[in-house]
Amino acid sequence: MNELVSVIPTESLADECALMLTALEIPHLIEPGETGYLISVETEYVERARVALTAHHAERMTASSPPVGFPEYGPTRVGAIAAILLSGFHALLQFSPAFGPRFYERGAADAEKILSGEWWRAITALTLHADFAHILGNAAGLIVLLTAVGRWIGPGWAAWLTLAAGALGNLATAFVHESAHISIGASTSVFGALGLLAGLQLVRKKPGRAFVVITASVALLGMLGGGQRADVLAHLFGLLVGAVLGLFAAPLVRRPPSRGVTQPIAAWASAFAIAGAWLLALR
Repeated sequence: MNELVSVIPTESLADECALMLTALEIPHLIEPGETGYLISVETEYVERARVALTAHHAERMTASSPPVGFPEYGPTRVGAIAAILLSGFHALLQFSPAFGPRFYERGAADAEKILSGEWWRAITALTLHADFAHILGNAAGLIVLLTAVGRWIGPGWAAWLTLAAGALGNLATAFVHESAHISIGASTSVFGALGLLAGLQLVRKKPGRAFVVITASVALLGMLGGGQRADVLAHLFGLLVGAVLGLFAAPLVRRPPSRGVTQPIAAWASAFAIAGAWLLALR
């Protein structure tokens, strides 16, 4: 039996919600109604769906309404680009059995090996995923959250800070676990982007909105952390590191975000960091 969980005013927003619910493996039904598009789910998924939709609406509110006096960079496609690149890389590894297993062996975030000096695994692990459902969920998160960060501070800096949050989150997780812990996936960076949004809201002196983002983050952490493959500690560290980096990104939001040379430098730095980490892993 399906139960109504939300009414979405426009078709485009309904499509966004459908993508997110699909990524979270929540069966749903969307039908046009008199006041908008009606989203309903089976009774057992109602609470999960409501938490996810509330977090999504909160993120849209904070990302789309920057306060007066803090100019934003403007629309970007950085989230979609990152999602496409990650999905393409995953497909390449899945359909290339000759070298796919080697990438997983050399690139996974193995806590013991990271602490033994193979620090690059904290970066390479962000590009690896267990299956297509795993990559779909993280791709959806990057499309929404990385794009929101890019709208505020520009695509280059958004990519660099989100990558840094994910890598530092994986390093922190390795130090806590010390051994017998292996993880993969971009979800640490996804939560890092969410933390960046919270930190940037505090910088913009909007603690109320930052509280909304933090509350939504905790709800998402609890909801996504219950999965069998979820790495709750890595998600938490990604969130915390992202929030700290958001605070340090204050100069980027206290003046018009640069459209000059710093954006492409930051973007290329992100690409070279990932490529360099893989070169070290496969050498």
